[in-house]
Amino acid sequence: MRINIPKSTIIIYVCCFFSYLNSAQLQLKTNQDIIKDLVLSKIFESMEVFPVQAKSLLLVSIDDNQVGEWVSEQLRSEILSRNIILIDTENRTSQNAIILENIETQITYRGKNKSIFFKYKNYEREIIIFLSFYLKDENDKIVFNFSDEMRNVDIIPRSNMESIENKLLPFTIGQKTESKFMRRLLEPMIVSVATLAVVYLFFSLRSG
Repeated sequence: MRINIPKSTIIIYVCCFFSYLNSAQLQLKTNQDIIKDLVLSKIFESMEVFPVQAKSLLLVSIDDNQVGEWVSEQLRSEILSRNIILIDTENRTSQNAIILENIETQITYRGKNKSIFFKYKNYEREIIIFLSFYLKDENDKIVFNFSDEMRNVDIIPRSNMESIENKLLPFTIGQKTESKFMRRLLEPMIVSVATLAVVYLFFSLRSG
């Protein structure tokens, strides 16, 4: 029995399929988005320790490396977008304060789902952020202190590896790790195949 499916129905299904693929790609967060979200959410969550909602803040960044400066700029923009006044350090009075001490990142990609051509289809992305900061109230008393690691682990397609990194921000670029077992398995195979090829060519030339 033959089933006739209208062309318009097929076109609709194809369009829906590609629309789904595009939406899945758009939902994939970049490395810098994840770093920003984890750090800023932790800092703003901790600000609940202040007795009243802060209308003005002093922001001090002790960490002068690239990731520290970048996070400080992101935090500054977010604070201003929430209509909170930022106080200049040179004109400091008694103010609630955020002091960023240290921020470091480490990004690793681990291969998953090897294909028959020994290429990974997907990678497990692990982003580790070491964050150290504390909050001080108007009386210059430390009311919150945080110094710990934060992690984000997810699976990303191999085709999206380049799009999730920002070449202008080295701290968003990750390192791929290979399986030692697969490396030990493949290296002898490659040597054996190369040796057989040389032997075959040698005897082929002699017989010719």
